[in-house]
Amino acid sequence: APVGVYGTENTTYDSISDELRVTSDFGGAYDFMFGGLYQKSKRNYRNATAQAGLENSNAPAGYRFVGNSKDSQTRGETLALFGQIIVRPMDRLELAGGVRYTHETKDSYFIQPYSNPALAAVFSPGVRLTSNLTFDNWSPEFTIKFEPSDEVTIYAGYKTAYKSGGFSNSGILGPRASVDDFDFNPEKASGFEGGIKAQLMDRQLRLNLGAFWYKYKGMQIDFFNSPVFAFPTLNAGTAITKGVEADFQFAPRGAPGFEVHGSLNYNKANYGRYPDAPCWAGQTIAQGCTRTGTEQGQDLTGHQLPYNPKWAGMLGFSYDTAMTGTLKVGIDGTAAYSGAYWANTTENPLARQDDFWRINAVIRVHDADDRWEIALIGRNLLNERYGIYLTDKPGGPATG
Repeated sequence: APVGVYGTENTTYDSISDELRVTSDFGGAYDFMFGGLYQKSKRNYRNATAQAGLENSNAPAGYRFVGNSKDSQTRGETLALFGQIIVRPMDRLELAGGVRYTHETKDSYFIQPYSNPALAAVFSPGVRLTSNLTFDNWSPEFTIKFEPSDEVTIYAGYKTAYKSGGFSNSGILGPRASVDDFDFNPEKASGFEGGIKAQLMDRQLRLNLGAFWYKYKGMQIDFFNSPVFAFPTLNAGTAITKGVEADFQFAPRGAPGFEVHGSLNYNKANYGRYPDAPCWAGQTIAQGCTRTGTEQGQDLTGHQLPYNPKWAGMLGFSYDTAMTGTLKVGIDGTAAYSGAYWANTTENPLARQDDFWRINAVIRVHDADDRWEIALIGRNLLNERYGIYLTDKPGGPATG
């Protein structure tokens, strides 16, 4: 019998959708756009784990070494209608307002067909949960754009966004769990953004500068519940992201084939309110996990959002020149910087990624008409190791 922890998963997702959009181009004082979208989807989820060397010779066929199994499905249907009106009250000034209405239904079930008798009190086998969710949302937006010249555009806007709720097909049904532990609510965002886009120095320099402020309600957070092998989705209370971003590209005519480009981004992204965040595996009460067992239990209010470095930037160049009458040679180089961030959603200390640099370079030879190219591509030339997504190992210790 296997003595470690093993898991297998089979997930299939099928979807069909169609969108119809009508857009005018009168070129006068106003234009419009309206349309609709219909989508139908189905997700099937199957899972089985073998753990701690458990074996049951009397189990149904195929389940002898299974600790716990899962069977879940979600069927979804979406109808969306949207429209926008563009008004030009004066030369070089454009106002646009629109709204999107979304109606969704999601019907799900979850059952654990088999659990080893030693785990039956933990996993509640044979109990079927059903969930029938309906969501309705209106998402308006408004933008204003002014072009004081052919080279400069100034814009500002109020935006809203919506991400539907759903059902955690990979949840765990224990004696104290209910359908409320599987359902999660929609995520909504609203805020402002604005900036300036310019082409300067007789269009040799492109420069963009923007600022933004967005507030999220019910931000959806995925995490791996290590002790019970589940990937549930939770809703954080609120979160706010605000910052400034700039980028440029300079291609001087005095140096044909050469250009330099770069970007710099400042993003302060923090939870506004998240008092019931999940603990990381093994987190103690002294380390901030204020509840016991596998339940949620740490307060991340005010903490940095995962996967969101405060500073990020990039500087690069490319140069392309003729080597012969029919061949050209080129070289590209890029240096990208990322500030520190959390590479998971529970702030496990081992998942804190420090700031780092990545250096990329390309040398290429191609024909003058760009019909073929041979390139030597170097990625991450400094061999920097960094975490994109980190999670607790399966079967980690309980918290509290």
